[in-house]
Formats: sequence, structure tokens, C-alpha cells
Amino acid sequence: MVALMVQISLPVNAATPSSIDIDSHTQSVSADQAVRFSAVVKDSSGNLINEPIFWSTSSGSIDSEGLFTPGKAGQTIITANSGNVNSTTSINVVAGWPVGIQSGFNQTEISIDDEIHLNASLVDRAGNLVAGELTWRCQNGIIDYDNNTWRPESIGNTTMRIIYLELEEQVVFNVVPGSPQTLEIPYGLTVQSGTTQHIHPIAKDSQGNEVGISKAGELTWFVENGSISSSGLYFGGAPGLWNISVNSSSGASGVGIIRVLPAQATGLDIEID
Repeated sequence: MVALMVQISLPVNAATPSSIDIDSHTQSVSADQAVRFSAVVKDSSGNLINEPIFWSTSSGSIDSEGLFTPGKAGQTIITANSGNVNSTTSINVVAGWPVGIQSGFNQTEISIDDEIHLNASLVDRAGNLVAGELTWRCQNGIIDYDNNTWRPESIGNTTMRIIYLELEEQVVFNVVPGSPQTLEIPYGLTVQSGTTQHIHPIAKDSQGNEVGISKAGELTWFVENGSISSSGLYFGGAPGLWNISVNSSSGASGVGIIRVLPAQATGLDIEID
């Protein structure tokens, strides 16, 4: 009798990930540093298995080898994933060493009337705010360090320097004239009696810079003698020196003098007794 032996091959099921254990790590890191994370994958029996691990982070970046480069300061969540399972851990990121100055000015065209709040911050390589005292320098106007403000005194382009140790940021402002404060009536106005003279006042701001007269708004005139229209057309009356004043709806005003000369003779009357 011959014995017959039959060998049957059964399929072998590879172990599947059941859990991931992230190794212990530092709890806090500077934004200037990097941390390498590691983990192991286990099957349902708790045995280590060789399965790839995919890393992800809520802030900053982490490569396929688990090397984490910090980003935003604060609590960051690190996730390790393999198959259908994942595990998370957290690490606290603190701001690093300042590498730049970030200006906080939203507008660089300003009026000479404006008081500007000085606004800038130190930032690290990841853009996190870093504590530190900034120094401000500007050749135009006055910097009030107590109130952290700046008020320009002349119009045109001016450079604000923001300094911290060896770091410096420059912001160029365009300072434009302010609101009309005075209306300047030209000096030396002269007209003959019975004729007209158009008077054009000049609007100026608080620092004496010329402002477009349209910014003064509606003008109202007063003359001591003669008459004047709303557009500033003066009609000479009696000869002499006469006061003129002008007010505006913006609040700007001004005063001046006009000299009225006698009218030219139009004929000669001779009386003989």
C-alpha cells in the first residue's frame, strides 16, 4: 500500500497596523530649532511591524523622516499615520530670535495735520512676534516716545527709520498739505473808483503750506466800502484804504486791505465869474 502525501499551501495574511506609538520628545521648542519625531507601528497583538509612517503637522512643516520645522508660535499638533490608524502628540512652539522688523503702517500718504501712531513689530524667521524695544528716527517732525506717536512738520517725501540692534526697516511717507486754516488775501491790492478787481485768496494749512482754494469750501466776503460778489469780484467805491475780510465754510478766514484810487477825470468844467 502506497501512502499519498498532499501538501496544501495556505495564504499568509500580512499583519496590519493596529496602533502607533510616538516616542517621547521635548515638550517645547524655539521657532529657530528643529525636532525629529519617531514612532513605531504595532499589530493587534502588540508586535512591532515594519510599516511606513506618514507625518503631518498643524503648523510649520514635517518631512517623511519626522523632522519638524516649527512655524506659528503656540501649541502644534503632530500626527503620525499608518494604514487606517493614527496617533497624535503636541509640542509648544515659542518665538525665536528676531530676524526682521515688520511695519504695521497701512497708509503711507498722510496729512501734515495727522498724528501718526508708531506701529511696527519684531519678527522671527517664522513671522512670530518677538518682544523688543524699537528705536524710531525721522528728520521731519517730532517723535513723542511717551505716547508712541509722530507728527510731521513739512510736506514731501520723508523716511521713517525703525531700528533694533543691527536690524533696520525704512518706511517712506508722502506728507501732503493739511486742511485750510487761513485765507491769505494778496498784499497791495489797488483799484480805481468805479472799476472792478478780482480778488483771489490763497488757502494755507496750519504750517503755511498752500492748499487748493476749493478745499476751503464756500466763501463769504465783507468789504468796508464798495461792494464784492460771492466770487470775489470787488467794485471800487469811495477813494481810500478799505478793509476786506473773507470767511469759509471750512472755518478758514482772512483779512486784508484794498486801496481805492480816485476815478480818472472824464472831462474839465471851467466856471468863469
